[in-house]
Amino acid sequence: MNLPEVPRVIFNKTTLREVICQFRYPTILRIGASEPADFQEEIRERFPLYQLRQEPGLMEFPEPVRQVIAQNTPKVYNFIDENKTTQLTLTQEFIALNSNSYGRFESFMEYVDLALSALQKIYRPNYYIRIGLRYLDIINKNNLNIEDERWSDLLKECFAGELGGSLSENIKITDSNTLYHFEWGALRCQHGLREIDKESICYYIDNDFFKDTKINFDGIKPLLKVFNEYERRFLRNCISDKLYAAMEPVKP
Repeated sequence: MNLPEVPRVIFNKTTLREVICQFRYPTILRIGASEPADFQEEIRERFPLYQLRQEPGLMEFPEPVRQVIAQNTPKVYNFIDENKTTQLTLTQEFIALNSNSYGRFESFMEYVDLALSALQKIYRPNYYIRIGLRYLDIINKNNLNIEDERWSDLLKECFAGELGGSLSENIKITDSNTLYHFEWGALRCQHGLREIDKESICYYIDNDFFKDTKINFDGIKPLLKVFNEYERRFLRNCISDKLYAAMEPVKP
């Protein structure tokens, strides 16, 4: 990715709303054949809450029908931390971490290490077929005390697009979906203007970094570090100095 390195910072007023990390592997039928009790024991200290996801609307069917549906629907096991801000999801085909309280990459990686160590110990995937790390930023001008600023002054020209034109004040929704390919993987970037946060008009940047080739366990951590590094570079390339300052960056 032809983007300059940028200093690592932590934002006092972060726009980061959610981080999702997913690891897909060839189907493991043993996951779902019985309750994942041994797996839970490995992660229960960090994820004490448990939830078996039910299909929406399942209760509308008669009991015999529900049983048939349940038997033929892959089970989704959710393990949730005590604060209910980070969730670990286990299925036959993937394991995923979802957090809306992301602070530092190193802290998030502690959860990743725990989840993958438990997965390797109990279910032993032979290899992985897709690794993904996704960052969702929601830029709400009200939260950053920049209500009167134009979007074209908060975003780099390559992102602002029509928001810098003469009809910018009339625009309520924009959507862009771009797929980039690199030697280390790919990035699907979706961004635009939407009504979010109780009718506030916000700008969202949804960056999904991924690699969908065969990956051995030892290759996961280095790949996630690359994803994290280029998320930092890419986001900085999207936003203006004015928006960057409004987010109040400080050295970690």
